Amino acid sequence: MKRSFADEDPPLVDEREALRELFRIYRAADALYAKATCAISGDCCQLELTGREPYLFPIELTAILEELAASGRTVPPPREDKACPLLDSSSRRCSVYRSRPFGCRTFFCSRGRGAMPKNLQVHQLSARITALADSFELGVRPRTIRALLAERSGKTNSG
Repeated sequence: MKRSFADEDPPLVDEREALRELFRIYRAADALYAKATCAISGDCCQLELTGREPYLFPIELTAILEELAASGRTVPPPREDKACPLLDSSSRRCSVYRSRPFGCRTFFCSRGRGAMPKNLQVHQLSARITALADSFELGVRPRTIRALLAERSGKTNSG
C-alpha cells in the first residue's frame, strides 16, 4: 500500500533527541576514520586558503553553541585571516573539537594517512544528517560555518 505524506512520521522536534542522534552520527563518522591519521596542522581550518568550507545544518550549530556555552565562551568573531573562527590560534586545534561539524570530521588533507572509508559509507552518514536536519527543522538548508558563526557573533562575514 502506498503511503501518503500525511502518513509519514511526525517531525522530530525535540532538540535533546536531535542532538543525541547527531552525536551518534558523529561517533559513526569517527569510527569510519579510526584508522586514518591527521597531521594536526590546522591547515584544513584555513578556509580561505583551502577553498573548502564546511556547511552546517542548524542542529550542528546548536551543538557548537552548547559546547561554547558550557565552557563559558562566546562565539568568536570572524578572523582577519579568514580561517575558521573556531581554530585556536595558539594550539592550531579546533576549540570545539568534540562538537566539530560532520564536514570537518570527514575531511582529510593530502597529508592524511591510513585507511580511509569508502565514499558510500560517508554518503550514508551524510544522508542521516540530512534526514535528521529535515526532521529537526524542515526545509532549512545548510550554510557555511563562517556565515553562521558571524551571524551569532554579531559581526559581518567578509568572506
